Amino acid sequence: MKKYLVLVASFAFFQVSAQNLEFKKQAFIQNKDSKLIVPTAEEAKEKAVIVNEATYVEIANDTTNELSGYYGSYKRVHINEGAAIDRYNKIILPISSKNDLLLLKARTINADGVVKEMGKEAIKEVKEDEKVYNMLAFEGLEVNGEVEYFYLIKTDVRTFGTHEMENEIPTRNHEFKLVSPSNLFYDLKLYNGDNQVDTVQINDKRVCSVSLKNAFPQLQEKYTAGLAEQKRVEYRLLYNTLRGEEKVFSWEDAGQKIQLFYTDSSKDTKKAVEKFLKKEKIIGKTELAKIRATENYIKANIGVKEEAESGSTVAVLTNKYGSKTEIIKLYATLFQVQNIAFEFVTGVSRYKKKFDKDFESWTFLDETFFYLPNQKKYLDATNPLSRLGMFDSGFEGTNALFVGPDVVSSKIEIREIPFSSPKENYDDIDAKITFSDAFDEIKVSTKRSFGGLQSASLKGYFTLSNDEQKASISNEILKSTLTPDAVFTDTKVENYNLNNENEVDEPMILSANGTIKSMIEKAGNKIFFKLGDIIGPQVEMYNEQPREHKIDVGTAHKYDRKIEIIIPEGYKVKGLENIKRDISYSFEGKPAMGFKSGYKLEGNTLKVTIDEYYNIVLLPKTEYDNFQKVINAAADFNKVTLVLEKK
Repeated sequence: MKKYLVLVASFAFFQVSAQNLEFKKQAFIQNKDSKLIVPTAEEAKEKAVIVNEATYVEIANDTTNELSGYYGSYKRVHINEGAAIDRYNKIILPISSKNDLLLLKARTINADGVVKEMGKEAIKEVKEDEKVYNMLAFEGLEVNGEVEYFYLIKTDVRTFGTHEMENEIPTRNHEFKLVSPSNLFYDLKLYNGDNQVDTVQINDKRVCSVSLKNAFPQLQEKYTAGLAEQKRVEYRLLYNTLRGEEKVFSWEDAGQKIQLFYTDSSKDTKKAVEKFLKKEKIIGKTELAKIRATENYIKANIGVKEEAESGSTVAVLTNKYGSKTEIIKLYATLFQVQNIAFEFVTGVSRYKKKFDKDFESWTFLDETFFYLPNQKKYLDATNPLSRLGMFDSGFEGTNALFVGPDVVSSKIEIREIPFSSPKENYDDIDAKITFSDAFDEIKVSTKRSFGGLQSASLKGYFTLSNDEQKASISNEILKSTLTPDAVFTDTKVENYNLNNENEVDEPMILSANGTIKSMIEKAGNKIFFKLGDIIGPQVEMYNEQPREHKIDVGTAHKYDRKIEIIIPEGYKVKGLENIKRDISYSFEGKPAMGFKSGYKLEGNTLKVTIDEYYNIVLLPKTEYDNFQKVINAAADFNKVTLVLEKK
């Protein structure tokens, strides 16, 4: 959606000179204060401290009497450790041309108060990965010193935007301001914080601002939504008062742009697509078979080249490459010609930000894929490692914009993408274990079954791999389940081929025979068998500080393990009571998650079963203690050791 969000603003506006920008009036422009801060005890524990940070997004009239955008950034950083020097001794300027850079000043202040100043003349062009960057490197940055810089650049008029308010180091003061002519009404919203958005009128300008003080970086916690938990500001142009208070850039507007942007109904295109469908013998199949054949062809034959525009839908078919945008358009055209019902789905991963349906900012429209209503499945058009029904799980459990292909009659609405079921997403183990005669190793016959999102990327890798690569991947998966010293033979992979309609929806099965020495130890007449290692290393969670973030377990999923252990003749087994565990809990009256293990001893066969499940993906942090108990139950099972003794 990114390309059609580049908008040309044609609003009426008050004349505001670019020379009268609020950014230019701030004290830091003329500030010559070389006094260094003294970090607090808490700040001194970090590599560096941001003393002050300010970001300005401004809309004003430029010298050609056109409405233009401006972006101003100011920062002052105190360095505590040498490790921070490499991080803060340079900046990459967000410009494609030096002509866009209106102001730039930088200086370093060392511990002795020596100041070194730099300006535009110090900018260097750096080429990396065939891209050219404009970089400014600071001279004289030292431990216990500080770096200070500001720059102002000319940009497009920003109708939507996001500004991250948190940093990886402590920040004493952080301010964000959006300045516009008073007739352009922008709306700001702060997420994950309770700070107020202040709005003031300064002459003919409207200034919206948010500020944070003494902000420390968040704890790095497991099972969270990551970036989406951080404080950020979203802003959007709501309306132009000279045209009344009718909203601009609504979800409906976005949906209509998606329809126009991703559809190609020209006669030449339709003719070329019909010819392609006939050549590939896709015509006449069932809808599901049509979708499968269309997806398989595109992902096997057409590459994604984001920087190389093919020019048209027909050109993508001919040249065998195209940008993501063009490939999505190709799918839409193929679906329409085949009368396959579909909807465009545009949203953002919940690990990046939570889609807010009440704040109509198009920054939430980050990625586009398809929903096939007759199949009740989603399709990721540009990921060659996925097929129908497999898509980024970060889009589950969040809202998205659903748009039909018909500009005139189809619905445009916000709907939630539901979570898949734990019954669909599984990683199950069936294993049989015997002991060598000398009790110096165990022999294991294992079968591991993967389903749903637990198998999605694995199937893709196996489909695209040669025999040698398949063997290497298989070995790594098997070792990750058991112990690194495991040696496997007779490895077999089944149902991995994404291009085979008989395999694509079946569970992927990985089976092998192996030997492991590290799971068994001898001490006198006793044999110690480390049963817990059979499920592989598990996450342990022991927080020393109160939980900060909500819980996100990724997807609803389950693990069923069935292990048969043949006890050698003449031996008895002790420690069976340590196998049993039953830790589970419910949330809002529904089973949330649990870990249950048990056993049966039938003759000389010990049958161990483990049922671990996560039915609810998102939980409030108030549930952390219960969640922690379930997670640690699996880790505690790793410690289970059985003892074999002669009868």
